[in-house]
Amino acid sequence: MECQAPTGQTIRISARWLELAVQTTDLEKQRQPYILVLIENCHDLLYEELRIERKKYDLTEREAEVWMLLRQEYSYQEIAKMLQISLNTVKTHIKNVYAKKRSCQGREKFWCCD
Repeated sequence: MECQAPTGQTIRISARWLELAVQTTDLEKQRQPYILVLIENCHDLLYEELRIERKKYDLTEREAEVWMLLRQEYSYQEIAKMLQISLNTVKTHIKNVYAKKRSCQGREKFWCCD
C-alpha cells in the first residue's frame, strides 16, 4: 500500500507473515508467527532507480531530471514550467530518453543471442 505522509513524501508499507522456529528449551522448538512490516520511502527509491537508469542509458543530467519528473507523474507542461524550459525542449528530452532506452534494449537482445 502506498500513502502520502504529512511531509508530502510517498511511502510504501507492506507486511507479510513469518513463521520462525524458536527454541523454548534445550530439546523443544516451537514455531512462532511474526509479522514483518516494511516501510519504504518511494522518493528515495525513485532516486536510486534513476541513478541506475542514468548510468545504464547514458542520460544527460537534464534528460535524467526530466525523466524523473515524468516518472513522478508530472505533465509535460508542468515539467516545462518547473525547469523553465520550453514544452518542445521537454518533448525532445523525453524522445531522447526513449530512444536511448530502445537502443540499449536492442543491444541487450543482440548480446543474449550471441
